[in-house]
Amino acid sequence: MKIFVNFIISCLGKVVFRSNSLSTLESKAGGRILIVDDDPMNIQIVTSVLSMSGFLVDSAIDGRQAMPRMEELQPDAVILDLMMPGRDGFELCRLIRVNPRFARTSVVIVTGLQDIDARQRGLQCGATDYILKPWKPEDLVLRVRNAVEMKRAAEELELAYKEIDKLRCEVRECRKELETSATASVRKQVALPN
Repeated sequence: MKIFVNFIISCLGKVVFRSNSLSTLESKAGGRILIVDDDPMNIQIVTSVLSMSGFLVDSAIDGRQAMPRMEELQPDAVILDLMMPGRDGFELCRLIRVNPRFARTSVVIVTGLQDIDARQRGLQCGATDYILKPWKPEDLVLRVRNAVEMKRAAEELELAYKEIDKLRCEVRECRKELETSATASVRKQVALPN
């Protein structure tokens, strides 16, 4: 089995590096990715594809391991299998979404579940994207990169709003100082004899 997995990974590597569309991608890629899947072979294949495209990848083998790994890694995106023992992907996705520290973290579901109900349920739980197996390496890399960029854009927007709030406070303070100065100046002029 290990020989088979290594063969698949080497083939995927050739596909990824031959693709012209990925050469520009690799320079823009990057980001911290957490893969949550109970199948070690899936983890190894996804890790290989994403690592070759410049992502930093870590993994958890089930939903219970995922949250502590997220606390430690602070990922930009989570790649999530739905069918896992214990805490399934739907429940984990909901937990990620209600945690304020991970509210902006992108969640990409990668699953073999073909039915529309699973897809809708995953997106209703807060998934950013939903990828069906089998997937093409180029598609996975592009969609994960988009997920990372969405998270980063949301963080930049949040910082911009904080900066706007800070500037509003400064403007209020300047306005108060001007009003105080103007009032003092008017009182001074009124108090002066002609």
